[in-house]
Amino acid sequence: MSADMTADDFFESLTGFDEIAIKQHFGASVSNLKDEPMDFMRALVFVAERREGKTDIQAKDAALTLTVREVLAYFPAEMDAGKAQ
Repeated sequence: MSADMTADDFFESLTGFDEIAIKQHFGASVSNLKDEPMDFMRALVFVAERREGKTDIQAKDAALTLTVREVLAYFPAEMDAGKAQ
């Protein structure tokens, strides 16, 4: 699975419910996770997987089992996102 928007755009799409879920499952607010880039990206993957219909536990497992390379490739680069539209 991969997202169809950049990580920045996806971050801006977070709802309050997403933020609460991140805090519950990652132990920190999404704004605090920005200091840890991989944790931040995994939290975004977690939300993307939830939006695809996975339970919170399944979504967290999906985010945590990805390799670093897979996490970095999950969201397209700015240039690639423009091509998808």
